[in-house]
Amino acid sequence: MLLSLFFVQGWGQSSSSIRKDQRRNRQQVEQARRNIRQNERDVENNLHELELLDGQIADINKDIRRLRGKSDSIVRLIRPLNDSISQLNSRLDAMCEKYRSALRRSQTNANSLNDITFVFSSTDFKQAWERYRSLRQFSRWRQRKSREIVETRQSLSLRHQRLDSLRAANQRVLKRVEQQRSSLERKKVETDRLVKSLKSHNSQLQKVLKRRQDEARKLEERLEKALAEELEQRRRQEEQAQKERARKEAERRRQAVSGDTVRPSESDRQYVEQKPSGSKDQLNDSRVLTGTFEDNKGKMPYPVNGDFTIVKRFGRQKHPRLPKVETNNPGIDIETTRGATVHAVFGGEVSQIFKLAGYNNVIVLRHGDYVTVYANIASLNVRKGDKVTIGQQLGRVYVDKADGNRSVLHFELRREKDKQNPELWLSR
Repeated sequence: MLLSLFFVQGWGQSSSSIRKDQRRNRQQVEQARRNIRQNERDVENNLHELELLDGQIADINKDIRRLRGKSDSIVRLIRPLNDSISQLNSRLDAMCEKYRSALRRSQTNANSLNDITFVFSSTDFKQAWERYRSLRQFSRWRQRKSREIVETRQSLSLRHQRLDSLRAANQRVLKRVEQQRSSLERKKVETDRLVKSLKSHNSQLQKVLKRRQDEARKLEERLEKALAEELEQRRRQEEQAQKERARKEAERRRQAVSGDTVRPSESDRQYVEQKPSGSKDQLNDSRVLTGTFEDNKGKMPYPVNGDFTIVKRFGRQKHPRLPKVETNNPGIDIETTRGATVHAVFGGEVSQIFKLAGYNNVIVLRHGDYVTVYANIASLNVRKGDKVTIGQQLGRVYVDKADGNRSVLHFELRREKDKQNPELWLSR
């Protein structure tokens, strides 16, 4: 009896201990999973920050090159201006010396007498007339030379002002260059820190990159399928339109032979009434684009307003600091201010709207043979089938609260399936 009681008590304690161990093990496993997810989030945040820094560094280097070019242009203006100032100074000195010499000679010839005394001291009328004419000529010469000296001095003063202005402008440009260099150095230090951190978490980095590749592949497949369906639909519509045109032409010929009057059908009148009038699309920055989509290559606005940085550029690119990391971007990724609005880069029709993991809402606009893709949209302002104009608001960029409230728009531009570099089509 006592043995049985001891056995029951021992079994109860053992099962309770086992359950506690199981709960502790489950908690440890769950904590380990949370730690892994947090590490992956930290790695992705660092990778995003690195991409932003790389984009900012590229913009700063571009700005430095632009500022250096501006400084060189100013220096090229300063050099001939310095030469012209030197020539004017020499010319002014020569003019003043000639003027002083002429005055000294006139005073000597007149024996320090005034003009009237000099004229009336003549021996006869002819000599008096010659002296009077000589004095008038000298007076006109002196007035002319005096004006030339004054004008030369004014011109010299204006050129000195222009020179001072150019030098001041060049100093401002050079100061801006130094500021950009300092900013560049700070960003490089921060970049090195992030690279070191990412290299120390290589396994998590590879997982993040693999997930990105999978998301990009799914977007590519979805777009390829949608564009193929649209192309097939357009082909069928064109075939139907050709058949309808052929039918109408045969009907017109039949009525022409029978002498009947050919009247346009209701659909023909409707087409004529709805035919585009060639109106101009205008963005809120007063940019006016005319012609076809292709006619405006290099002129179209970016799909976001305000400050933004291109964090991923088009095409296959090796990471400048992470070895064995290579991306193949079918478009560009633009980091914007938080929740920035997205605008159509050209007039067109909303042909597709769908959701996709990693890209939230995706909007596809068709512009004839071309399409533009706007991905990672949070709120939508358009629906499938809507006609949009250039600059029209399509929605807002998604704000990723788990990634420091970052907002990154993925933008693509294609001619059907042929991917184009958007930076060659857009202009800031």
